[in-house]
Amino acid sequence: MPLISGCLSSTTRCSSHLAFNNIKSCIISLIARTLFSVAKKRYAQLVINSEGVPVDKLEIKGLDVVRSDFPTAFRSFMKGMLLDILHTATADECDKKIQAFRTEMKTLPVLDVMIPSGVKNIRKYNEVKTDDIFKLPKGTPVHTKAAMVYNDFLTYIKDNKSERVNNGGKIKYAFLIENPLQLDSCALKGFNDPQEIVDYIAQYIDRNAIFESKLKNKINDFYGALGWGVYNDSPVVTTFFSF
Repeated sequence: MPLISGCLSSTTRCSSHLAFNNIKSCIISLIARTLFSVAKKRYAQLVINSEGVPVDKLEIKGLDVVRSDFPTAFRSFMKGMLLDILHTATADECDKKIQAFRTEMKTLPVLDVMIPSGVKNIRKYNEVKTDDIFKLPKGTPVHTKAAMVYNDFLTYIKDNKSERVNNGGKIKYAFLIENPLQLDSCALKGFNDPQEIVDYIAQYIDRNAIFESKLKNKINDFYGALGWGVYNDSPVVTTFFSF
C-alpha cells in the first residue's frame, strides 16, 4: 500500500533479540500517524513521536522534491502536497490545488520559479565559442548555456562592472518563450544582477515549460504510487480510500 494510516513504529535498538517471550526492553525511536511510499527508500511520513517525545512533523526520505536544485516555489508546493496526501486528500482535491498553483505561478517572482544549478565546464565551452554574441557551441548543457547567455548579455548591454558566471558558480536559469534576442534560456546569479537582464527574463520566462519539465513528472510519481494515473488539466474526479 502506498499510503498507510494508523500507528506506525520504527524500532532502532533493543537489549535482546526480538523473539517471542525474549524481549527484555525495547526503545521505540519513531511513531508515525501516516506513511506515503513512492518506492523503496522514497517516502514521507507524519511523525507524532520521536524518541519518546511527542512531535508533529513531516519527515521526507529519498524524495528529490526537497533538493536544493529544485525551484524554491516548487519545493514549498510539493511539501504541501505531501501533507495533503498524508492527510488522505482525494485526487480531485490535489488536482484543484495544482491548478491553483499553476495560476499562482504566473505572478511569482522569477527567482522563485527559476531552476537552481551549479555551473561546471563553462571554461571548456568558452574555449570553442566564437566571438559572435549569443552564439553557443552545439551540445552545451542547458544550465551551462544559460550561464553563458548571461555573460553574453552583460556584453550586449555593455556592463563591465557586474560579475560574470565562472566555473563553480551558482545560478538559477529559466527557459524563455519567443523573444527579440531569440534566446532559449538565460540565467541569473540571484544577487547584483543588472535590472535589464532581470526585466528581460521576467517578461519572457516560460513558466509553463518549467512546470512541465521540473514539476509535472514529480507530481506523476506521486499520482502513480497512489493509483491515480497521471495529472492532467481536465481531471476526472476520483475518490481515494485509505485502509
